[in-house]
Amino acid sequence: MNGVIDGGNVPDPPSVRHGLFKSTETPGCPAVNQALTRATRSHDTQDLIQSVRDRISFTHSGGLRVLSVAVVDDEQVAIDLVAEALRGTGAAITATYFDARSAVQGIAVGERPDLVIMDIGLPDLSGIEATRMLKAARPELEVIVQTMFEDPATIVAAIKAGASGYLLKGGAREELQLAVREVTRGGSFLSGRVARQVLQEFRQPAASSDFGLTEREESILALLVKGQSDKEIAVGLGISPHTVNNHLRRIYEKLQVRSRAEAVAKALKLA
Repeated sequence: MNGVIDGGNVPDPPSVRHGLFKSTETPGCPAVNQALTRATRSHDTQDLIQSVRDRISFTHSGGLRVLSVAVVDDEQVAIDLVAEALRGTGAAITATYFDARSAVQGIAVGERPDLVIMDIGLPDLSGIEATRMLKAARPELEVIVQTMFEDPATIVAAIKAGASGYLLKGGAREELQLAVREVTRGGSFLSGRVARQVLQEFRQPAASSDFGLTEREESILALLVKGQSDKEIAVGLGISPHTVNNHLRRIYEKLQVRSRAEAVAKALKLA
């Protein structure tokens, strides 16, 4: 489902000459007008630039435009909450997807959002795998994961897949706003509880790396870390997908994990 939620027309920026603004009024954009007024009164151009950047993003040509956001979540309520959080920030939801495969197909070759807000527990494919595929197709794309999963293994796996931010659902709207602001400026963002989980994970004493993996199992684990799918592993090693699944079950048992994400996180920790 496509369509802009919040946003609308953004007026051309005021002209700047000798560090002073010719006009302090931008019709139809009260948030920017307030920033212009404050900066002009104090003659502080940096205040203006910072205030405006908090609301809208700059194109390479110097014009102003709305930040384009795609949301991937199988729950309409979650999408609506994101839209509400972004209202008035200068960001707009321009595309929504209820499953991962549609998102990958739409965003990788069709839609060109600046940012994707991605759930993990999607019906057809993990949001972590979808993030990896999107980053492979469009390396410049920024992804913020917003999910209910807060275990360290999932967090680490999402970051390794290319996510620049990780938030837990149910947080304050200001947290999502801050995450969008930081990530679109080239930074990264972890919510407080997520950051604590990551710290606790790395504070744990390193476990022995001798899990009794066979040479074939070690090869498959290495390919998992690289983000390859079961089918890609099968083709690369010249074995059937069924054989790959059998190896994966034994790898999970030996590593004492329950999922691909946990296996990857454990392998990275022991590397």
